[in-house]
Amino acid sequence: MNCISLKADMANLPIFLEFLNQFISKRPFPSNRIKELEIAAEEALVNIIRYAYPEGEPGDVHLSLAEKDGQRIEIEFRDSGIPFDPTSRKEPDIRLAISEREIGGLGILLIKRIADGISYRREAGQNILTLSADAPEGNQKG
Repeated sequence: MNCISLKADMANLPIFLEFLNQFISKRPFPSNRIKELEIAAEEALVNIIRYAYPEGEPGDVHLSLAEKDGQRIEIEFRDSGIPFDPTSRKEPDIRLAISEREIGGLGILLIKRIADGISYRREAGQNILTLSADAPEGNQKG
């Protein structure tokens, strides 16, 4: 398993994303799928950085990457912030006009649509969000 742990700070976002890119680009994922997974990870990271820790309280984000059976990757985010289960959040009604929608929720919707699997658990005072992605049929990079 490959791991990185840094302060929950927007200045560290590019470091997290480069770490992720280096891992995924060595796996059988086409470039468009890599970009999608980077977008999903960025949404998750930005949510943690902005909302997990009360203002003024420092915190860390732990990003772990694992390959399963050469066909699946798992991206795990851990933080010790405020408990928040994005999998239980009601999806926004995107058919409504923007002025009629509740604020928030689009990033989580995006994550759910990009990832092949998503799970959440709260363990030992930590939020643990796991996204999984399956390598496409044929395992061709492009």
